[in-house]
Amino acid sequence: IRHFLSRKNIKKKRINLDSLSFNLYLLSFLLFVFVFLQTRCFIYNTRFFSRSQNWNA
Repeated sequence: IRHFLSRKNIKKKRINLDSLSFNLYLLSFLLFVFVFLQTRCFIYNTRFFSRSQNWNA
């Protein structure tokens, strides 16, 4: 019975570790998407700004 319980605890710990790694992966993915969108918007804005400057000149 004791061996079974220890095995169960190991399984539980493993599940917790997997969920933690999954959360980390999800967080990093969201961060990557956020940064990607921010840089894309920034590049688009700078390009648009330079274009408007050329149009004004």
